[in-house]
Amino acid sequence: MAFVDTPSMNHEQKRACLETIYDFYDEFIKGLPVACSRGCSICCTVNVAATSLEVEYLVDGLDEQMKRELINAFPGILSQPRFKPAHTTNEIASACLHMEGDVPEETGLHGKGRCPLLKQDLCTAYDRRPFACRAMLSRTKCAPGSQAQMGGFLLTINLALYQIIEHLDEGRLYGNMIDLIAQGLNAARGPERFPVSQPLPGFVLLPEEKGRFKGFIRRLTLQKVEALDMTIGDLLSLPAL
Repeated sequence: MAFVDTPSMNHEQKRACLETIYDFYDEFIKGLPVACSRGCSICCTVNVAATSLEVEYLVDGLDEQMKRELINAFPGILSQPRFKPAHTTNEIASACLHMEGDVPEETGLHGKGRCPLLKQDLCTAYDRRPFACRAMLSRTKCAPGSQAQMGGFLLTINLALYQIIEHLDEGRLYGNMIDLIAQGLNAARGPERFPVSQPLPGFVLLPEEKGRFKGFIRRLTLQKVEALDMTIGDLLSLPAL
């Protein structure tokens, strides 16, 4: 797997790539049988992981009133339990692909709180929500305490896009979305250690998925990044899978 050297891309170029990936995925899932609809918010919790690039994109879309509300709410929010990833997606994928000792396991606890971006069960940052929120799809209506039901191949697609998005933000902080928002709004309680986004080591695939996956990646590479007048394929160099 060979990518362009993402550190050589400036912030706006990376953001343009991120927006293109978001748009492509949102269009891709339109043809899938999902039960998610306006007002579904069971999966909107305090346990969302994201990259710094994604959180900056989200925060830039918030109005000043919402930023003030978040800052005022952070003392209570940050005192509550929430999932804090110890490893990034690409870090775990690298261990799986290269058999680098034991595969890291996440041991962090998930909190029960609701996402602070919710208002009346609607996301106030919906158009700029992180990929982890976009990827939380279910073929059946979710109930409190239940898990989203999605097909195995969709899980593979989601994992691949998590990896690509992390790669775009290589070398920067990765962590709980709320903690990264608090950092961005200068409302964090104090210094905190975060994992660092890693480069893409390759995709984790089942042998029977390679054909379908190759077609999906080809469609992704043809997507035009309008702000750059380039395609994703111009930025990603993918060998045969």
